[in-house]
Amino acid sequence: MQTSVESKNSEDILLELKELYKIYIMGSVEVQALRGIDLTIDKGEFISIMGTSGSGKSTLMNIIGCLDRPTKGNYFLEGIDIKEKSEDELSFIRNQKIGFVFQSFNLIARTSAVKNVELPMIYAKMHANDRHERAKQLLEKVGLGDRIHHMPNELSGGQRQRIGIARALIMNPDLIIADEAISALDVSIQAQVVNLMKKIQKETGIAYLFIAHDLSMVKYISDKIGVLHLGHLVETGTTEEIFDNPIHPYTKSLLSAIPHPNPRVEKVRKSFTYDYKESGVDYTKGTEHLVDGTHYVLATDEEFEKWTKK
Repeated sequence: MQTSVESKNSEDILLELKELYKIYIMGSVEVQALRGIDLTIDKGEFISIMGTSGSGKSTLMNIIGCLDRPTKGNYFLEGIDIKEKSEDELSFIRNQKIGFVFQSFNLIARTSAVKNVELPMIYAKMHANDRHERAKQLLEKVGLGDRIHHMPNELSGGQRQRIGIARALIMNPDLIIADEAISALDVSIQAQVVNLMKKIQKETGIAYLFIAHDLSMVKYISDKIGVLHLGHLVETGTTEEIFDNPIHPYTKSLLSAIPHPNPRVEKVRKSFTYDYKESGVDYTKGTEHLVDGTHYVLATDEEFEKWTKK
């Protein structure tokens, strides 16, 4: 799916994916995990990727995070052509430009909070005093200034994830990738962590790529949303465009799964279902169609007319 960027100032763009494919060969079987992805993320933007398991979210995250390479297509990060970089160069880019926040925290169990936060600076061979001072400042920023010497097993899940956020910030990255970063936390703690990420975004101008199954949280936190299905980016737009006016039937089915807060309404509410195999839709025949503003949907001309007919 194409996402138009002609009207954007190139200085505002953090990264671009152009006609990006990822194909895995498993014996005699070819698995296309990503198919012709076109996506831009602006500096300071909070973008979420929606999609059920198997849609390609993890593959997309790995490529954007320089943990994997596309089979074909282009990936530019601040104008740098990522596909031309060696493994050592990709490692350097990950360390300097991208921070990661993981679902399982990925903390070293027998290492204190402050030492866990220092890790990226250790890999970058920065001076010990500078590392320690920077890590302390960030732990204070995420509300753990009085827990810097605690071990991970002495902290709650929410506190451990705050350590993960501080560690992701330690190198002043341009992008933070949060992969199901709140799904292992209690609901009340999820809100605290999400509010912290939004606060940091406003204060630092860091961009976020947020991957989550909780669509209510996606709605709350995101500036822009991409809907991924079977390796295709089927719909993109601002949060308001996607939630207020979903066009693609797959997007409608995802949003339909969000329960209504009123139990009486939820009891009689009819959900929208979508079966790709039974739908007659062929993503490979679709092209980008502009709905309105920055809202795009992957469809044939006939599908677009049908889906947007009032």
